[in-house]
Amino acid sequence: MTADLITRPANFELHLSFKVSAERLFDAIATEDGTKKWWTLSSRGSEAIGGLSSFYFTNAGFHAVMKILQRESPRLLEWECIDSKHSEDSGNSNLHDWEGTRIRFEIRDLGKDRSQLDFTHTQLPQLECYDDCRHGWNFFLNVSLRAYLETGVGQPWDQSCPWAMTE
Repeated sequence: MTADLITRPANFELHLSFKVSAERLFDAIATEDGTKKWWTLSSRGSEAIGGLSSFYFTNAGFHAVMKILQRESPRLLEWECIDSKHSEDSGNSNLHDWEGTRIRFEIRDLGKDRSQLDFTHTQLPQLECYDDCRHGWNFFLNVSLRAYLETGVGQPWDQSCPWAMTE
């Protein structure tokens, strides 16, 4: 383990405020239609606790399958990654490193159509994909989700996504 990995925090966190209600933020994060507007067009899934949601990032060669652990509208969504795979070309020695990590979206109502998202991806700083994934989460949550909520048009993953890796 390198010194860089040792000094990293245990979890990756983002704390973002939005000019929308907690309900609208929750719907964007916790529904299949919502995630297609800001994260990836290639997704399908359940909204039930114990259900599975799958997310595909085609030209990057990455996918993740999430089990819904908690879903309490409009304040909490928590997933556990039960299957994932990075591209063979990613340079990562563990292509399944997201498996066992948890992704938690905690939402606070700030009143007057304002809300805060406290996002946590557990163990992410300890993974080989950390740099790419933290840039991805920053883009998708702070840029794409924000744009979708504020203008109605996000920048979900597809071939033209500005954050997309090119082959």
